Amino acid sequence: MKKTLFLTGFMCIIMIKPIFAQQSVIPEPSVDKVFRVAIGGGYGMQLGKREKQSDPKLEQLSKDLMNGFVLDVDAQYFFSSVWGIGINANYVQANAEANDITISNVGVIDYYRESPVYLYAGPALVSRSEGTKFSMIGSIGAGPIFYTDRVYLNSIQMNGKATTFGLNAGISGEYKINNKMGVGIKASYTIGSIKSLTVGNQTVDLGSTQSVSNLMFTLYLSLYGRK
Repeated sequence: MKKTLFLTGFMCIIMIKPIFAQQSVIPEPSVDKVFRVAIGGGYGMQLGKREKQSDPKLEQLSKDLMNGFVLDVDAQYFFSSVWGIGINANYVQANAEANDITISNVGVIDYYRESPVYLYAGPALVSRSEGTKFSMIGSIGAGPIFYTDRVYLNSIQMNGKATTFGLNAGISGEYKINNKMGVGIKASYTIGSIKSLTVGNQTVDLGSTQSVSNLMFTLYLSLYGRK
C-alpha cells in the first residue's frame, strides 16, 4: 500500500504540475522541439522487508546489502512546451562481504561476498515546467527489471538471475547553466518483485515474494539539443 501511495503521489505531481505552470507568471518555456539527455549517479536504497538475523555478522551483511550506488540515464524528446516521451535506464549495485560466518544448512563460511545488481530500462511519459533559470521534470514509465545476485562462498561463485516487470517514476529539479546545459538533483523510484531465481540450469523457488524495488537519489548533468 505504501508503495502504491508513493507512486500515486509521483503521478499527481507529474500530471498536475503542468496545469499550474500554464497559469504561472513565469515566462513560458520555448516551444522548440527539444532533445534532452541527462546522466547522473548517486545513492540507491533497496526497499522491501528485510529478515532480521540473530548473528551480528549476518545482520550487518543484510543491512549493507540495502544500500548501493546508482547510475541513471534519461534520453527524452519534448514535442511541446510541456509534454515529451523518453527512455530511462538505471543501474543499482550493492556490495557486502564478511569473514567467518555461519549460514544455516550450509555451515561455517570463511569468506562470503554478495553483490546484487538491478538494471531497469523502459519508455516513459515526460512532463516539464520551466522558468528562466530553474525547471522541474517528471516522468513515469514501465519496463523490465533485470536482477542478478552474485554470491561468493569461499572460492565458489554462484549467480542467481531473474527478470520481472517494473514501474518507474521520477522527478527532477534542474538549474540551467545555459541554453544547452544544466545540472540537477533527481529522486526516482523503481517497483518490482520476483518469486524465483535461475541458478545455472535450475529454477530456485524463493518461497515468498522478494522485492527488487529501489529508491534512488542522483546528481546529474543534462545536455540539450533544439530543432
